[in-house]
Amino acid sequence: MSDGLPERDGNKSDSVVVQLFLMAVLLVFCGCVPLFLARIVHPILGVLSCFFSFWSWARIGPPPSRGFLNGLLSINGFAVIVGVLIKCVCFSIEPLFE
Repeated sequence: MSDGLPERDGNKSDSVVVQLFLMAVLLVFCGCVPLFLARIVHPILGVLSCFFSFWSWARIGPPPSRGFLNGLLSINGFAVIVGVLIKCVCFSIEPLFE
């Protein structure tokens, strides 16, 4: 710029938005796929797919670091998967009490 101010790099902010969107999509898939498998195919398959969701979120998801957003995303992802795991276990033991 002619007035000596640095130019704003729009690509960096776009990259952050794309990364947040991909993390949200990964979180939705890690939460919805086990529930879908538990209800449609078999409850035990839903429980097993929760363990794959844990692995995929730990490997692909955001690392648990000091940043507020990174830490919140990481903990939120694991909390969603734990909730889905509990729900899939409830689906699998439900026939025992009927």
